[in-house]
Amino acid sequence: MDDYSALREFSKGLLDKEAHIFPVSEALQYRPYSPIAASKTITWLGPKGFQGETYYLGENPPFGAAFTYYLKEKYSTLKDTREKEEGEKRKDGQTVYYPTYEQLKAEKDEEKPFLIFTIKDVNGAVVNELRKSASKGINRVFWDLKYPAISRVETKLADPTKNLSSGLMVLPGTYTVELAKSINGEVTPLAEPVSFEEKALDNLTLPPSDPAAMLAFHQELMELSKAEQSAKSTYNQLKEALKYYKSAARIVKNTSLDEKIGALENQLDEIQISLFGDPIKRQLEIDQAPSISSRVNTAIWTGTSSFSDPTKTSKEVKSISQKYLDPIIASLKKMVEDDLPAINEILDQNNAPWTPGRIIEIKE
Repeated sequence: MDDYSALREFSKGLLDKEAHIFPVSEALQYRPYSPIAASKTITWLGPKGFQGETYYLGENPPFGAAFTYYLKEKYSTLKDTREKEEGEKRKDGQTVYYPTYEQLKAEKDEEKPFLIFTIKDVNGAVVNELRKSASKGINRVFWDLKYPAISRVETKLADPTKNLSSGLMVLPGTYTVELAKSINGEVTPLAEPVSFEEKALDNLTLPPSDPAAMLAFHQELMELSKAEQSAKSTYNQLKEALKYYKSAARIVKNTSLDEKIGALENQLDEIQISLFGDPIKRQLEIDQAPSISSRVNTAIWTGTSSFSDPTKTSKEVKSISQKYLDPIIASLKKMVEDDLPAINEILDQNNAPWTPGRIIEIKE
């Protein structure tokens, strides 16, 4: 069989498949950097940075591993199918009736079809997932060689078709990608796993002596970030709840309630200074110790921005950050578990107006 005949047979076999992932080229790992301050996210900088519109700039290929795939057909939703049938009826001169309640509700409740690209490491553990709308034909999607972010969540990610935010860079090695489809929440495999290599660009001045230990340290920093994010979020929620409590206390005249609200306010003021620093000292440019938030941010930035072995200083900054953050988390936990229920109980006993977190029952 000549090359042309072999290609024709391969193409025929490919077109008979529902989906196919083509071989994946070697992916190079590095930190993308722009010496001209270009940015895809800052509109006024744009891809040419400060160089001006007359500066010639070619398009760089997207960073990461490129997954090229074939999809035989687009997956139709209930609405697509209904509208297609209605169009055919109109062509044939038939009467088209307005859809029923059951049809419209089923269309509203139906989850949009999408593709799932699952990346796994050499041990078969899931590293990340990419989700993409299902488009007919040959398409391409890129993985940025990163784990999903774990320090915080975003409400937009409640949509199952959205990709998770990017976190830490994975280690060089062998990975696989496999393809599945999700039709109204039912996931079905489409293509067998395809193996590919991810390699470092080898442009590090001080490459890590133990890449696994470096990654483990980065993951510890992400856990520190997650804890700090939870502390700041809880502080903000308590600060907002305090406004409602102080308003309710003006209506409910109760000495015990006033004392508990005052104590809560004092604790939150102390936590604010510890977490974010003293705003008055900052305004007067008076020296003060770094805030916990500043310490954590420094630990994370200096620790994760390097692909070299963690320095002793970086480890110490992380340790100090955690040392100061732990008691803040303990204080916030006590407020949530003990102080707020005590305040809510007094409000309930005194028939207080609604405040967040309290259900007011109708009394007969």
